[in-house]
Amino acid sequence: MEEKELYWFFRGLQEKRSYDLLFFVLLFVTGIRQGEAIALKWSNISPDFSSLKIECTYVRYYENHKKVEFENAPKSKTSIRELPIQKEVGEMLKEHKETAKFIAKQYGKDFSEDEHVFLKVRQHVRYDHAYCTSIYKSVRKYLKEQYNIDADSFSSHYFRHTFVTKGMRENVPLETLKQLTGHSNYNMLLKYAHSNDDDKKEAINKMFG
Repeated sequence: MEEKELYWFFRGLQEKRSYDLLFFVLLFVTGIRQGEAIALKWSNISPDFSSLKIECTYVRYYENHKKVEFENAPKSKTSIRELPIQKEVGEMLKEHKETAKFIAKQYGKDFSEDEHVFLKVRQHVRYDHAYCTSIYKSVRKYLKEQYNIDADSFSSHYFRHTFVTKGMRENVPLETLKQLTGHSNYNMLLKYAHSNDDDKKEAINKMFG
């Protein structure tokens, strides 16, 4: 996703679905998979909100026309990792936790560190892929109606691709990027990097300018 697309998507979230904003901010600034974010629990967040640990992922598939969903170990050993959290995002997580405690109390629910970080407000159950898809549709419709902005259909995995591409543009070492994303090898990591016309022009200018 380019800067303009990110701007409008996050603006739409802020105005239309502010409670869901943190989920997508976290995808953007950490590069974690959607399933890893859905499975994230408060016990995976450090007490000072400066880091998070990925050790589980949400899995969903259909078998004999029935939905099967559960939490499992990440897809590879390298996917189990600890990631730093920027101070501003840490503050958002801290505020989100206080809101989660308040909502749990309002609905007569107990709150614990083993609770999922991201919950649907009324049902007080974790997010799932269908819920995330409904957020995309809601934001796209809102942007079209309010600002006449056509936001192309996209999935949460776009943020992971954007994270790797941004890292490449900022010359983050490949080994560091691989550890951050949890990819098992460089070939898979490089599939997530994308170039636009500006990148190509800059490359030619650096080579021959």
